Amino acid sequence: MTIALNSLIFLITGGLVATTTARLHQPINFIVTGLVILTLATLATKIYGWGWFSVFYILWMIGIVAGLLMLRAYLRAEKKGPLNARTRPCQGH
Repeated sequence: MTIALNSLIFLITGGLVATTTARLHQPINFIVTGLVILTLATLATKIYGWGWFSVFYILWMIGIVAGLLMLRAYLRAEKKGPLNARTRPCQGH
């Protein structure tokens, strides 16, 4: 039961962090996501203490934000990159 509860906490709050990072506009998303992570990390350390759950929980939330920012940068680079089919000139057709 505890493993299922911990997994649900990771998944639900991961979705919250991902949503605030991805759906809000650029300057606001960092502030809101930072406040959400700070609040959830504070609650986790108050409830569970500084055990393995709290440490992995904080690393999980930071990893989600970092992964989404890297994905955003990658997709924007691909869109502007030289291998994009829309930017390549027509090859004699």
